[in-house]
Order: sequence, then structure tokens, then C-alpha cells
Amino acid sequence: MNTFWIALLIIVLVGHVVWFIIYAIRVMKNDEVKITRPDSPKSEEPGRD
Repeated sequence: MNTFWIALLIIVLVGHVVWFIIYAIRVMKNDEVKITRPDSPKSEEPGRD
């Protein structure tokens, strides 16, 4: 049973790392779009400066 919980914990941690990497890449792409085209309507978070 301990092996199951260890495996579950590893899967959850890896999932969070993968999600964070994808989120960071999306944020960097959004920043690049904002820098090149400041008036781009593709901004998903209009309240963020």
C-alpha cells in the first residue's frame, strides 16, 4: 500500500511540474506578443499589467 501512495505522490508532483512549465511557456509567449503588439486583443487577462 505504501508503494501505491508513493507512486500517487510522484504522479501528482510530476503533473504539477508539467503544468507549471506549460503555464510559464504560455506566459512568456503572451509577454512576447504584448511586447511586439501592445494593442493585441489576444490578452487573456486584461486586468494584469
